[in-house]
Parts: sequence; C-alpha cells; structure tokens
Amino acid sequence: MGIDFSVVIPSHNRIEELILTLTSFELQTYDHSRFEVVVINDGSTDHTDQLLKNYRPSYPFIYKTIRSTRGRCHARNVGIELARGTYIIFCDLDFLVTPDFVETHAKYH
Repeated sequence: MGIDFSVVIPSHNRIEELILTLTSFELQTYDHSRFEVVVINDGSTDHTDQLLKNYRPSYPFIYKTIRSTRGRCHARNVGIELARGTYIIFCDLDFLVTPDFVETHAKYH
C-alpha cells in the first residue's frame, strides 16, 4: 500500500503552533503508514529548522526549508511537488486536527 493522503503545511515563524499541530497528527485513527505530513518552512528566522530537522513522528514526515520567504502559496506549491499521496490536504500550522481528521477525508473519497 502507498500513501493515500499528503497533508501540506506551510510554516513561517510559528514553531510553537506548528508543534501542536504536528502532535495532533500523532493521534489520528487513520493508518499512520497511509498518510504523510509535508512541512515547508518558508524562510523562518525562529528555531523551526533546529526543532524539525530531527523530528521523527509516527507517520511519514517530509520537511523542507526555503531559505527566503516566498509566501504561503509558494510554500504550498513546493509541498505539492514533494507530496507522494494520491490526495492533497492543505492544513494551516495553527490547526489542531481531531483524531478522525484524515479518516473523515478518506470517507469522502
């Protein structure tokens, strides 16, 4: 089985909110091997890079840093290019997902 869903999250200088969002994906009821989270660091100057370089969640995780800020749309497009899932879900970094977030998306596909 491959990856069904790629959750793309653009990020810029809000590591505290991002960590909470990423942690909420740990609680998903959907099979963790069938979705991935793709975080694009859009030129953050906080400590996002230091914290996420070694982040190892229970789900597949892709992390990329863009050195200069290009905006949320550009970051999302980079995330789409890196995504391996059949479907893309956009999520903002300050969104705490419910445990059935990915599962609910799957039901509608």
